[in-house]
Amino acid sequence: MKVNHMLVAAALTAFVMAPAAFADSGKGKGGTGGTVTPGTSGVADTRLVAKLRPVTSQDSLFEGHVVLRTSGGGRGEFEARVEVPQTLLGPDPDNLQPILMLSNGIPCTMVFDEIEPVSGVVEYKVSIRSRNGVIVNRAGFCGAVGASPTIPVVNLNDRATVDIGGDTLQGFFAAKR
Repeated sequence: MKVNHMLVAAALTAFVMAPAAFADSGKGKGGTGGTVTPGTSGVADTRLVAKLRPVTSQDSLFEGHVVLRTSGGGRGEFEARVEVPQTLLGPDPDNLQPILMLSNGIPCTMVFDEIEPVSGVVEYKVSIRSRNGVIVNRAGFCGAVGASPTIPVVNLNDRATVDIGGDTLQGFFAAKR
């Protein structure tokens, strides 16, 4: 009987205490970063997100987001999406190429993605991915026209701004898990 109690106690310790001991792992230095990539000692994954909110327009459908993801395994991704009510645009929304400006002065040219038929929202995006040093522009591009493709460098609290016909979206990068 005593052995059964010891087995139950050992099982409870393994299933209850061990997860509690590791609950704060993966928060990075000071609890403000990403997670450590398996197989890469001390190299952290990063995820920074800026939620773009209207500065000038009060239309609740006018919004966007910008995401930068990097991993210790040589992968990176930069993606931005903006949703604009068709009423704020002219008759040819697919000819418009909004510019996303980052704090460091890097412009990102966004391209038309689609029009949501139900909501009447026009979507624009830029999407750039990197794997093992090879950068691919999936939609739009960042940097000077004619320059090599690049994933922009952004930091915590950097600003991202998009201006479309005098209506402005703005957000600041924050760490996300």
